[in-house]
Amino acid sequence: MVKSEALITDLKENKNLRQTLSDIRKAIREGDDTIGKDIVSDRDSCLALVHALDSEDAKSRKSAALLIGELPLDMGEKDQVMLFEALVDAYRSEDRLFVRESYLKSVKNLGGAGILSDSDAAYLRERLGQIDSGTFPEEDMKHILAERKQLIGLLDDGTEKKAAVFIEPDSFGALLVPVKGFYEPLKEELGSRGIVKGFSAVGALIGSDDLPRVRDIRLYSHLMYRIRGTFTGRPETMREEISQSDFLRFIRRTTRPDDKVSVRIVVHERKDHHTDAAKRFTAEFLYLFRDRLVNTAPYDMELHFYPRKSGGYILFVNPLGMEDERFSYVRERLSTSMQPVKAAIFVYLIRKYLREDARVADIFSGNSTLLLERDEYMRTHVMFATDTNQDAISAGKKNAARKGRNVYFVRRSAFTFESDEPFDEIISELPDLYEKSESDRADFFAKTAAATERLLSEHGHAFYLAGGSEIKAMIRKSEGLSFCEEIPFDDNRSIYVIERV
Repeated sequence: MVKSEALITDLKENKNLRQTLSDIRKAIREGDDTIGKDIVSDRDSCLALVHALDSEDAKSRKSAALLIGELPLDMGEKDQVMLFEALVDAYRSEDRLFVRESYLKSVKNLGGAGILSDSDAAYLRERLGQIDSGTFPEEDMKHILAERKQLIGLLDDGTEKKAAVFIEPDSFGALLVPVKGFYEPLKEELGSRGIVKGFSAVGALIGSDDLPRVRDIRLYSHLMYRIRGTFTGRPETMREEISQSDFLRFIRRTTRPDDKVSVRIVVHERKDHHTDAAKRFTAEFLYLFRDRLVNTAPYDMELHFYPRKSGGYILFVNPLGMEDERFSYVRERLSTSMQPVKAAIFVYLIRKYLREDARVADIFSGNSTLLLERDEYMRTHVMFATDTNQDAISAGKKNAARKGRNVYFVRRSAFTFESDEPFDEIISELPDLYEKSESDRADFFAKTAAATERLLSEHGHAFYLAGGSEIKAMIRKSEGLSFCEEIPFDDNRSIYVIERV
Protein backbone atom coordinates (compact mmCIF):
# COMPACT_ATOMS: atom_id res chain seq x y z
CA MET A 1 0.00 0.00 0.00
CA VAL A 2 2.81 2.44 0.95
CA LYS A 3 4.62 1.66 -2.30
CA SER A 4 1.44 2.26 -4.31
CA GLU A 5 0.88 5.63 -2.66
CA ALA A 6 4.49 6.62 -3.32
CA LEU A 7 4.21 5.67 -7.00
CA ILE A 8 1.01 7.67 -7.46
CA THR A 9 2.64 10.64 -5.74
CA ASP A 10 5.63 10.38 -8.08
CA LEU A 11 3.25 10.20 -11.03
CA LYS A 12 1.43 13.36 -10.01
CA GLU A 13 4.72 15.15 -9.38
CA ASN A 14 6.20 13.96 -12.70
CA LYS A 15 9.10 12.45 -10.77
CA ASN A 16 11.29 9.84 -12.53
CA LEU A 17 8.41 9.54 -14.98
CA ARG A 18 9.66 6.69 -17.18
CA GLN A 19 10.55 4.47 -14.21
CA THR A 20 7.42 5.44 -12.28
CA LEU A 21 5.13 4.48 -15.17
CA SER A 22 7.03 1.22 -15.65
CA ASP A 23 6.71 0.35 -11.94
CA ILE A 24 2.98 1.09 -11.90
CA ARG A 25 2.41 -1.14 -14.94
CA LYS A 26 4.49 -3.89 -13.36
CA ALA A 27 2.46 -3.70 -10.14
CA ILE A 28 -0.81 -4.01 -12.10
CA ARG A 29 0.51 -6.99 -14.10
CA GLU A 30 1.52 -8.69 -10.86
CA GLY A 31 -2.01 -8.42 -9.50
CA ASP A 32 -2.00 -5.19 -7.49
CA ASP A 33 -5.66 -4.19 -7.88
CA THR A 34 -5.35 -1.27 -5.49
CA ILE A 35 -3.01 0.97 -7.48
CA GLY A 36 -5.19 0.94 -10.61
CA LYS A 37 -8.34 1.70 -8.65
CA ASP A 38 -6.59 4.52 -6.77
CA ILE A 39 -5.52 6.12 -10.06
CA VAL A 40 -8.99 6.02 -11.67
CA SER A 41 -10.62 7.38 -8.50
CA ASP A 42 -8.24 10.35 -8.33
CA ARG A 43 -8.76 12.97 -11.05
CA ASP A 44 -5.33 14.48 -10.43
CA SER A 45 -3.77 11.07 -11.24
CA CYS A 46 -5.78 10.86 -14.47
CA LEU A 47 -4.64 14.38 -15.40
CA ALA A 48 -1.04 13.38 -14.67
CA LEU A 49 -1.40 10.53 -17.17
CA VAL A 50 -2.73 12.96 -19.77
CA HIS A 51 0.27 15.22 -19.19
CA ALA A 52 2.58 12.17 -19.48
CA LEU A 53 1.33 11.71 -23.05
CA ASP A 54 3.07 15.01 -23.82
CA SER A 55 6.40 13.96 -22.32
CA GLU A 56 9.50 14.71 -24.36
CA ASP A 57 10.63 11.12 -23.70
CA ALA A 58 9.07 8.77 -26.29
CA LYS A 59 9.30 5.71 -24.03
CA SER A 60 7.45 7.58 -21.29
CA ARG A 61 4.70 8.47 -23.78
CA LYS A 62 4.45 4.82 -24.78
CA SER A 63 4.24 3.62 -21.16
CA ALA A 64 1.64 6.26 -20.30
CA ALA A 65 -0.47 5.24 -23.30
CA LEU A 66 -0.32 1.53 -22.42
CA LEU A 67 -1.02 2.22 -18.74
CA ILE A 68 -4.23 4.05 -19.60
CA GLY A 69 -5.47 0.96 -21.40
CA GLU A 70 -4.56 -1.28 -18.46
CA LEU A 71 -6.54 0.69 -15.85
CA PRO A 72 -9.86 -0.63 -14.49
CA LEU A 73 -12.80 0.68 -16.51
CA ASP A 74 -14.93 1.66 -13.49
CA MET A 75 -13.76 5.29 -13.64
CA GLY A 76 -16.21 8.11 -14.06
CA GLU A 77 -17.55 8.70 -17.57
CA LYS A 78 -16.04 12.19 -17.69
CA ASP A 79 -12.53 10.91 -16.92
CA GLN A 80 -12.91 8.00 -19.35
CA VAL A 81 -13.84 10.41 -22.16
CA MET A 82 -10.97 12.71 -21.18
CA LEU A 83 -8.43 9.86 -21.37
CA PHE A 84 -9.93 8.55 -24.61
CA GLU A 85 -9.73 11.94 -26.32
CA ALA A 86 -6.20 12.51 -25.01
CA LEU A 87 -5.08 9.19 -26.52
CA VAL A 88 -6.58 10.01 -29.93
CA ASP A 89 -5.02 13.47 -29.93
CA ALA A 90 -1.64 12.04 -28.92
CA TYR A 91 -1.84 9.45 -31.68
CA ARG A 92 -2.56 12.14 -34.24
CA SER A 93 0.52 14.12 -33.24
CA GLU A 94 2.93 11.22 -32.51
CA ASP A 95 6.00 11.19 -34.79
CA ARG A 96 7.75 8.12 -33.38
CA LEU A 97 6.55 4.95 -35.10
CA PHE A 98 7.29 2.59 -32.22
CA VAL A 99 4.87 4.53 -29.98
CA ARG A 100 1.87 4.80 -32.30
CA GLU A 101 0.37 1.33 -31.82
CA SER A 102 0.32 1.86 -28.03
CA TYR A 103 -2.25 4.66 -28.30
CA LEU A 104 -4.46 2.50 -30.49
CA LYS A 105 -4.30 -0.46 -28.12
CA SER A 106 -5.57 1.68 -25.26
CA VAL A 107 -8.19 3.44 -27.40
CA LYS A 108 -9.61 -0.01 -28.11
CA ASN A 109 -9.57 -0.97 -24.41
CA LEU A 110 -11.42 2.24 -23.47
CA GLY A 111 -14.29 1.62 -25.86
CA GLY A 112 -12.78 1.50 -29.31
CA ALA A 113 -14.81 2.15 -32.41
CA GLY A 114 -17.96 2.39 -30.30
CA ILE A 115 -17.06 5.87 -29.06
CA LEU A 116 -14.86 7.18 -31.88
CA SER A 117 -16.12 10.41 -33.39
CA ASP A 118 -16.79 10.48 -37.12
CA SER A 119 -13.76 12.70 -37.68
CA ASP A 120 -11.50 10.39 -35.64
CA ALA A 121 -12.75 7.32 -37.52
CA ALA A 122 -12.16 9.10 -40.81
CA TYR A 123 -8.62 9.97 -39.73
CA LEU A 124 -7.90 6.33 -38.82
CA ARG A 125 -9.23 5.13 -42.18
CA GLU A 126 -7.07 7.71 -43.94
CA ARG A 127 -4.01 6.53 -42.00
CA LEU A 128 -4.77 2.91 -42.89
CA GLY A 129 -4.98 3.92 -46.55
CA GLN A 130 -1.61 5.65 -46.29
CA ILE A 131 -0.04 2.48 -44.89
CA ASP A 132 -1.61 0.20 -47.49
CA SER A 133 -0.62 2.38 -50.42
CA GLY A 134 2.76 3.51 -49.15
CA THR A 135 6.27 2.11 -49.14
CA PHE A 136 8.43 2.31 -46.04
CA PRO A 137 12.03 1.62 -45.09
CA GLU A 138 12.64 -1.96 -44.01
CA GLU A 139 13.70 -0.88 -40.53
CA ASP A 140 10.28 0.77 -40.01
CA MET A 141 8.11 -2.12 -41.18
CA LYS A 142 7.86 -3.87 -37.80
CA HIS A 143 6.22 -0.80 -36.27
CA ILE A 144 4.17 0.05 -39.37
CA LEU A 145 2.66 -3.43 -39.45
CA ALA A 146 1.95 -3.40 -35.71
CA GLU A 147 0.14 -0.06 -36.12
CA ARG A 148 -1.80 -1.42 -39.07
CA LYS A 149 -3.01 -4.41 -37.05
CA GLN A 150 -4.39 -2.09 -34.37
CA LEU A 151 -6.09 0.12 -36.98
CA ILE A 152 -7.81 -2.90 -38.51
CA GLY A 153 -9.08 -3.93 -35.07
CA LEU A 154 -10.44 -0.47 -34.34
CA LEU A 155 -12.14 0.00 -37.70
CA ASP A 156 -13.87 -3.38 -37.58
CA ASP A 157 -17.57 -2.60 -38.00
CA GLY A 158 -18.56 -5.25 -35.47
CA THR A 159 -20.49 -7.43 -37.91
CA GLU A 160 -19.94 -11.14 -37.56
CA LYS A 161 -17.53 -12.46 -40.16
CA LYS A 162 -18.85 -15.27 -42.29
CA ALA A 163 -16.76 -18.41 -42.33
CA ALA A 164 -14.79 -18.87 -45.52
CA VAL A 165 -15.95 -21.69 -47.78
CA PHE A 166 -13.10 -23.91 -48.94
CA ILE A 167 -12.96 -25.83 -52.19
CA GLU A 168 -10.68 -28.83 -52.46
CA PRO A 169 -7.64 -27.82 -54.54
CA ASP A 170 -5.86 -29.78 -57.22
CA SER A 171 -2.15 -29.67 -58.09
CA PHE A 172 -1.11 -29.17 -54.47
CA GLY A 173 0.79 -31.80 -52.50
CA ALA A 174 -0.19 -32.46 -48.91
CA LEU A 175 1.14 -33.56 -45.56
CA LEU A 176 -0.83 -36.35 -43.89
CA VAL A 177 -0.53 -35.54 -40.19
CA PRO A 178 -0.68 -38.62 -37.93
CA VAL A 179 -2.61 -38.88 -34.71
CA LYS A 180 -0.14 -38.55 -31.84
CA GLY A 181 1.31 -41.96 -31.06
CA PHE A 182 -0.09 -43.60 -34.20
CA TYR A 183 2.41 -42.84 -36.94
CA GLU A 184 3.26 -46.51 -37.58
CA PRO A 185 -0.27 -47.59 -38.59
CA LEU A 186 -0.36 -44.71 -41.07
CA LYS A 187 3.03 -45.67 -42.54
CA GLU A 188 1.93 -49.31 -42.81
CA GLU A 189 -1.23 -48.39 -44.68
CA LEU A 190 0.63 -46.01 -47.01
CA GLY A 191 3.22 -48.71 -47.64
CA SER A 192 0.48 -51.14 -48.66
CA ARG A 193 -0.50 -48.60 -51.33
CA GLY A 194 3.02 -48.18 -52.64
CA ILE A 195 3.95 -44.98 -50.78
CA VAL A 196 7.34 -45.64 -49.22
CA LYS A 197 8.98 -42.18 -49.31
CA GLY A 198 8.23 -38.75 -47.92
CA PHE A 199 8.08 -39.67 -44.23
CA SER A 200 9.31 -37.14 -41.69
CA ALA A 201 8.85 -36.36 -38.03
CA VAL A 202 5.75 -34.28 -38.73
CA GLY A 203 3.93 -36.56 -41.16
CA ALA A 204 3.88 -38.14 -44.59
CA LEU A 205 4.44 -35.83 -47.56
CA ILE A 206 2.29 -36.90 -50.51
CA GLY A 207 2.65 -35.52 -54.02
CA SER A 208 -0.37 -34.09 -55.83
CA ASP A 209 -0.46 -37.08 -58.22
CA ASP A 210 -0.56 -39.61 -55.38
CA LEU A 211 -2.93 -37.70 -53.11
CA PRO A 212 -6.22 -38.85 -54.73
CA ARG A 213 -5.44 -42.52 -54.09
CA VAL A 214 -4.53 -42.12 -50.42
CA ARG A 215 -6.97 -39.42 -49.34
CA ASP A 216 -9.50 -42.02 -48.20
CA ILE A 217 -7.10 -43.54 -45.63
CA ARG A 218 -8.79 -43.18 -42.27
CA LEU A 219 -5.67 -43.34 -40.09
CA TYR A 220 -4.36 -39.77 -40.29
CA SER A 221 -5.57 -36.88 -38.18
CA HIS A 222 -5.86 -34.28 -40.94
CA LEU A 223 -4.05 -33.14 -44.03
CA MET A 224 -2.29 -29.85 -44.71
CA TYR A 225 -1.56 -28.57 -48.20
CA ARG A 226 2.00 -27.72 -49.14
CA ILE A 227 2.72 -24.20 -50.35
CA ARG A 228 5.75 -24.19 -52.59
CA GLY A 229 8.22 -21.38 -52.12
CA THR A 230 11.36 -20.25 -50.37
CA PHE A 231 10.88 -19.07 -46.78
CA THR A 232 14.17 -18.13 -45.16
CA GLY A 233 12.52 -16.22 -42.32
CA ARG A 234 14.85 -13.26 -42.89
CA PRO A 235 12.97 -9.95 -42.43
CA GLU A 236 14.69 -8.26 -45.36
CA THR A 237 13.50 -10.89 -47.88
CA MET A 238 10.32 -12.18 -46.23
CA ARG A 239 7.86 -10.08 -48.23
CA GLU A 240 9.39 -10.94 -51.59
CA GLU A 241 9.52 -14.65 -50.70
CA ILE A 242 5.87 -14.72 -49.69
CA SER A 243 4.87 -12.85 -52.85
CA GLN A 244 6.70 -15.33 -55.06
CA SER A 245 5.28 -18.40 -53.28
CA ASP A 246 2.22 -20.45 -54.24
CA PHE A 247 0.11 -18.97 -51.44
CA LEU A 248 -1.92 -16.54 -53.53
CA ARG A 249 -2.64 -19.28 -56.08
CA PHE A 250 -3.79 -21.52 -53.21
CA ILE A 251 -6.17 -18.87 -51.87
CA ARG A 252 -7.60 -18.25 -55.32
CA ARG A 253 -8.10 -21.97 -55.96
CA THR A 254 -9.68 -22.79 -52.60
CA THR A 255 -11.87 -19.82 -51.59
CA ARG A 256 -14.49 -17.58 -53.13
CA PRO A 257 -13.32 -14.17 -54.42
CA ASP A 258 -15.34 -12.27 -51.81
CA ASP A 259 -14.28 -14.42 -48.82
CA LYS A 260 -12.35 -12.77 -46.01
CA VAL A 261 -10.16 -15.58 -44.70
CA SER A 262 -9.05 -15.43 -41.07
CA VAL A 263 -5.59 -16.92 -40.62
CA ARG A 264 -3.55 -18.06 -37.66
CA ILE A 265 0.18 -18.57 -38.18
CA VAL A 266 2.18 -21.13 -36.20
CA VAL A 267 5.96 -21.39 -36.37
CA HIS A 268 7.22 -24.73 -35.08
CA GLU A 269 10.48 -23.41 -33.75
CA ARG A 270 12.33 -23.19 -30.46
CA LYS A 271 10.41 -21.27 -27.78
CA ASP A 272 12.80 -18.35 -27.87
CA HIS A 273 12.28 -17.87 -31.62
CA HIS A 274 8.78 -18.96 -32.62
CA THR A 275 6.78 -16.06 -31.14
CA ASP A 276 8.67 -13.28 -32.90
CA ALA A 277 8.79 -15.23 -36.16
CA ALA A 278 5.03 -15.90 -36.04
CA LYS A 279 4.30 -12.22 -35.43
CA ARG A 280 6.47 -11.15 -38.34
CA PHE A 281 5.02 -13.74 -40.73
CA THR A 282 1.50 -12.76 -39.63
CA ALA A 283 2.14 -9.07 -40.22
CA GLU A 284 3.62 -9.66 -43.67
CA PHE A 285 0.84 -11.99 -44.84
CA LEU A 286 -1.85 -9.59 -43.62
CA TYR A 287 -0.13 -6.70 -45.36
CA LEU A 288 0.48 -8.47 -48.66
CA PHE A 289 -2.98 -10.06 -48.88
CA ARG A 290 -4.95 -7.37 -47.07
CA ASP A 291 -7.91 -7.73 -49.44
CA ARG A 292 -8.30 -11.41 -48.57
CA LEU A 293 -6.86 -12.09 -45.09
CA VAL A 294 -7.72 -11.08 -41.54
CA ASN A 295 -6.40 -12.27 -38.18
CA THR A 296 -9.41 -12.66 -35.89
CA ALA A 297 -10.87 -15.73 -34.21
CA PRO A 298 -12.56 -17.98 -35.14
CA TYR A 299 -9.91 -18.87 -37.70
CA ASP A 300 -10.60 -20.29 -41.15
CA MET A 301 -7.10 -21.63 -41.76
CA GLU A 302 -3.79 -22.19 -40.08
CA LEU A 303 -0.40 -21.63 -41.71
CA HIS A 304 2.24 -23.93 -40.25
CA PHE A 305 5.91 -23.14 -40.78
CA TYR A 306 8.23 -26.08 -40.06
CA PRO A 307 12.02 -25.55 -39.96
CA ARG A 308 14.14 -27.26 -42.58
CA LYS A 309 17.37 -28.97 -41.60
CA SER A 310 19.12 -26.94 -44.28
CA GLY A 311 17.72 -23.67 -42.93
CA GLY A 312 14.53 -21.71 -43.52
CA TYR A 313 11.03 -23.13 -43.41
CA ILE A 314 8.54 -25.24 -45.32
CA LEU A 315 4.94 -24.01 -45.30
CA PHE A 316 1.74 -26.07 -45.00
CA VAL A 317 -1.82 -24.72 -44.89
CA ASN A 318 -4.55 -26.38 -42.84
CA PRO A 319 -8.01 -25.21 -44.04
CA LEU A 320 -10.02 -25.57 -40.83
CA GLY A 321 -13.34 -25.05 -42.59
CA MET A 322 -12.92 -27.85 -45.12
CA GLU A 323 -15.13 -30.80 -44.21
CA ASP A 324 -13.35 -34.12 -43.73
CA GLU A 325 -15.25 -36.31 -46.16
CA ARG A 326 -13.89 -39.46 -44.52
CA PHE A 327 -16.02 -38.89 -41.44
CA SER A 328 -18.76 -36.64 -42.78
CA TYR A 329 -21.40 -38.95 -41.32
CA VAL A 330 -20.38 -38.03 -37.75
CA ARG A 331 -22.50 -34.92 -37.27
CA GLU A 332 -23.93 -35.86 -33.90
CA ARG A 333 -21.45 -35.99 -31.03
CA LEU A 334 -21.49 -36.12 -27.26
CA SER A 335 -18.88 -34.68 -24.92
CA THR A 336 -17.63 -38.23 -24.32
CA SER A 337 -17.61 -39.31 -27.98
CA MET A 338 -14.46 -40.84 -29.40
CA GLN A 339 -12.86 -38.95 -32.27
CA PRO A 340 -13.71 -40.71 -35.54
CA VAL A 341 -10.05 -41.06 -36.56
CA LYS A 342 -9.26 -42.73 -33.25
CA ALA A 343 -12.17 -45.10 -33.76
CA ALA A 344 -10.72 -45.96 -37.17
CA ILE A 345 -7.30 -46.58 -35.60
CA PHE A 346 -8.90 -48.76 -32.90
CA VAL A 347 -10.42 -50.94 -35.60
CA TYR A 348 -7.18 -51.05 -37.59
CA LEU A 349 -5.27 -52.29 -34.55
CA ILE A 350 -7.64 -55.24 -34.05
CA ARG A 351 -8.06 -56.06 -37.75
CA LYS A 352 -6.52 -59.55 -37.58
CA TYR A 353 -9.34 -60.71 -35.27
CA LEU A 354 -12.25 -59.36 -37.33
CA ARG A 355 -14.67 -61.60 -39.22
CA GLU A 356 -16.49 -60.91 -42.46
CA ASP A 357 -20.29 -60.67 -42.05
CA ALA A 358 -20.01 -60.80 -38.26
CA ARG A 359 -22.75 -60.08 -35.77
CA VAL A 360 -21.33 -57.13 -33.81
CA ALA A 361 -22.51 -55.23 -30.75
CA ASP A 362 -21.30 -52.12 -28.98
CA ILE A 363 -22.74 -52.37 -25.49
CA PHE A 364 -21.57 -48.87 -24.44
CA SER A 365 -22.28 -47.32 -27.81
CA GLY A 366 -22.41 -43.54 -27.28
CA ASN A 367 -22.92 -41.96 -30.71
CA SER A 368 -21.93 -45.28 -32.39
CA THR A 369 -18.80 -44.01 -34.17
CA LEU A 370 -16.75 -47.02 -33.08
CA LEU A 371 -19.37 -49.47 -34.29
CA LEU A 372 -19.75 -47.71 -37.64
CA GLU A 373 -15.99 -47.58 -38.16
CA ARG A 374 -15.86 -51.32 -37.47
CA ASP A 375 -18.37 -51.79 -40.26
CA GLU A 376 -16.41 -49.40 -42.52
CA TYR A 377 -13.29 -51.53 -42.25
CA MET A 378 -15.07 -54.85 -42.86
CA ARG A 379 -18.76 -55.19 -43.58
CA THR A 380 -20.86 -56.71 -40.81
CA HIS A 381 -23.98 -58.84 -41.01
CA VAL A 382 -25.84 -57.32 -38.04
CA MET A 383 -25.04 -54.39 -35.73
CA PHE A 384 -26.56 -53.67 -32.31
CA ALA A 385 -25.89 -50.55 -30.22
CA THR A 386 -26.96 -50.24 -26.61
CA ASP A 387 -26.76 -47.29 -24.25
CA THR A 388 -28.78 -45.96 -21.33
CA ASN A 389 -28.48 -42.36 -22.54
CA GLN A 390 -31.30 -41.30 -24.86
CA ASP A 391 -29.16 -38.52 -26.35
CA ALA A 392 -26.56 -41.12 -27.28
CA ILE A 393 -29.16 -43.34 -28.92
CA SER A 394 -30.59 -40.39 -30.87
CA ALA A 395 -27.12 -39.30 -32.00
CA GLY A 396 -26.24 -42.83 -33.07
CA LYS A 397 -29.43 -43.20 -35.09
CA LYS A 398 -28.74 -39.98 -37.00
CA ASN A 399 -25.12 -40.90 -37.70
CA ALA A 400 -26.04 -44.38 -38.89
CA ALA A 401 -28.77 -43.00 -41.14
CA ARG A 402 -26.34 -40.49 -42.64
CA LYS A 403 -23.89 -43.31 -43.33
CA GLY A 404 -26.67 -45.44 -44.82
CA ARG A 405 -26.14 -48.35 -42.44
CA ASN A 406 -28.74 -50.36 -40.56
CA VAL A 407 -28.10 -50.53 -36.81
CA TYR A 408 -30.48 -51.85 -34.15
CA PHE A 409 -30.50 -49.37 -31.31
CA VAL A 410 -31.58 -50.45 -27.84
CA ARG A 411 -31.89 -48.07 -24.92
CA ARG A 412 -30.83 -50.43 -22.18
CA SER A 413 -27.97 -51.14 -19.86
CA ALA A 414 -25.29 -53.46 -21.19
CA PHE A 415 -25.89 -55.57 -18.10
CA THR A 416 -29.56 -56.27 -18.86
CA PHE A 417 -29.37 -56.37 -22.66
CA GLU A 418 -30.40 -59.73 -24.14
CA SER A 419 -30.08 -61.10 -27.68
CA ASP A 420 -31.74 -64.09 -29.31
CA GLU A 421 -28.51 -64.89 -31.09
CA PRO A 422 -24.97 -64.50 -29.72
CA PHE A 423 -22.54 -62.02 -31.22
CA ASP A 424 -19.26 -62.77 -32.97
CA GLU A 425 -17.78 -59.53 -31.66
CA ILE A 426 -18.31 -56.93 -28.99
CA ILE A 427 -16.44 -53.68 -29.54
CA SER A 428 -16.67 -50.97 -26.89
CA GLU A 429 -14.92 -48.10 -25.19
CA LEU A 430 -15.62 -48.73 -21.50
CA PRO A 431 -16.94 -45.81 -19.44
CA ASP A 432 -14.64 -43.63 -17.36
CA LEU A 433 -14.76 -44.96 -13.79
CA TYR A 434 -12.12 -42.75 -12.17
CA GLU A 435 -14.60 -41.04 -9.86
CA LYS A 436 -16.27 -44.29 -8.82
CA SER A 437 -15.53 -46.02 -5.55
CA GLU A 438 -13.50 -49.22 -5.49
CA SER A 439 -16.58 -51.30 -4.76
CA ASP A 440 -18.53 -49.66 -7.60
CA ARG A 441 -15.70 -50.38 -10.03
CA ALA A 442 -15.49 -54.00 -8.87
CA ASP A 443 -19.24 -54.34 -9.41
CA PHE A 444 -18.98 -52.80 -12.89
CA PHE A 445 -16.30 -55.25 -14.06
CA ALA A 446 -18.11 -58.23 -12.58
CA LYS A 447 -21.25 -57.27 -14.51
CA THR A 448 -19.22 -56.58 -17.67
CA ALA A 449 -17.70 -60.07 -17.46
CA ALA A 450 -21.14 -61.64 -17.07
CA ALA A 451 -22.54 -59.67 -20.01
CA THR A 452 -19.55 -60.58 -22.17
CA GLU A 453 -19.96 -64.30 -21.45
CA ARG A 454 -23.71 -64.10 -22.03
CA LEU A 455 -23.61 -62.16 -25.32
CA LEU A 456 -20.57 -63.66 -27.11
CA SER A 457 -20.64 -66.80 -29.19
CA GLU A 458 -18.08 -69.52 -28.58
CA HIS A 459 -14.68 -68.28 -29.81
CA GLY A 460 -16.17 -64.85 -30.29
CA HIS A 461 -14.05 -61.84 -29.33
CA ALA A 462 -14.59 -58.76 -27.21
CA PHE A 463 -12.46 -55.66 -27.77
CA TYR A 464 -12.56 -53.34 -24.79
CA LEU A 465 -10.73 -50.04 -24.56
CA ALA A 466 -9.99 -49.55 -20.88
CA GLY A 467 -7.33 -48.70 -18.34
CA GLY A 468 -5.19 -51.03 -16.33
CA SER A 469 -5.37 -53.81 -13.88
CA GLU A 470 -9.08 -54.16 -13.20
CA ILE A 471 -10.03 -55.54 -16.59
CA LYS A 472 -7.16 -58.05 -16.34
CA ALA A 473 -8.49 -59.14 -12.97
CA MET A 474 -11.95 -59.44 -14.54
CA ILE A 475 -10.62 -61.84 -17.16
CA ARG A 476 -8.72 -63.94 -14.61
CA LYS A 477 -11.86 -64.36 -12.49
CA SER A 478 -14.04 -65.40 -15.43
CA GLU A 479 -13.98 -69.07 -16.37
CA GLY A 480 -15.62 -68.39 -19.73
CA LEU A 481 -13.22 -65.69 -20.86
CA SER A 482 -9.63 -65.94 -22.06
CA PHE A 483 -7.12 -63.13 -22.47
CA CYS A 484 -5.69 -62.83 -26.01
CA GLU A 485 -3.76 -59.59 -26.26
CA GLU A 486 -3.25 -56.11 -24.85
CA ILE A 487 -2.74 -53.46 -27.52
CA PRO A 488 -1.49 -50.07 -26.22
CA PHE A 489 -3.76 -47.24 -27.34
CA ASP A 490 -3.07 -44.00 -25.47
CA ASP A 491 -1.25 -42.81 -22.37
CA ASN A 492 -3.59 -44.51 -19.91
CA ARG A 493 -5.54 -47.14 -21.84
CA SER A 494 -5.13 -50.26 -23.96
CA ILE A 495 -7.39 -52.37 -26.13
CA TYR A 496 -7.95 -55.69 -24.35
CA VAL A 497 -8.75 -58.56 -26.71
CA ILE A 498 -10.81 -61.24 -24.98
CA GLU A 499 -12.04 -64.58 -26.35
CA ARG A 500 -15.15 -66.46 -25.24
CA VAL A 501 -14.10 -70.04 -24.51
